[in-house]
Amino acid sequence: NDLVTQPVAQLNGMIKSFRYGKLRYGDLYIKSDWDDRKKQLLLGVSLALDADTLLGIKGSYTPSNKQSPLIFSLATNNLRLKLIEPFVKDILYDIRGSVFIDRLKITGKLDEPIVKGEGFFKNISFGVHYFKTKYAFNGTVGIDEDEILFPSLTLYDQQIPDGKKVASPGHVKLTGSIYHSYFRKFRLNLNLTEINN
Repeated sequence: NDLVTQPVAQLNGMIKSFRYGKLRYGDLYIKSDWDDRKKQLLLGVSLALDADTLLGIKGSYTPSNKQSPLIFSLATNNLRLKLIEPFVKDILYDIRGSVFIDRLKITGKLDEPIVKGEGFFKNISFGVHYFKTKYAFNGTVGIDEDEILFPSLTLYDQQIPDGKKVASPGHVKLTGSIYHSYFRKFRLNLNLTEINN
């Protein structure tokens, strides 16, 4: 489905102190323009909190390109994972830590996006309601066209002291991947090893 079939007006705007529920996300900046020569929408979105840019998305949408109208890149800098808590609160709680993404490439179609890149997760900790347990980890997670990759993550059953990767009693090494079809129809291929209690 093409959202843009006609030239659109230039848009520059900001939502100050953007919030969802009780969480303050920061200032949301949006800038768009229509390139009449290339017949494409140029779009930039950024999220800033206390003068630090946490998230940036920029690129173009070309309605005439039926194969891949989307060409976007996404980057984060010390983006707090707590910001996802309202959307996963039935599964996870007390989410802490940050994610750093140098460059995530988004191409394809609106209903069939292709996402490639990787992110480093720093001092992550969270609780799982089902297990009534808190876990923590540091590590890299990759995203490819049809899978989310876990090269080797160690989940600790308590927070990592001072951010150090020191295994304590009760930890699990997670490897493998989660296959998906355009982020639908997920299929797990995960391995858990080195379980110590």
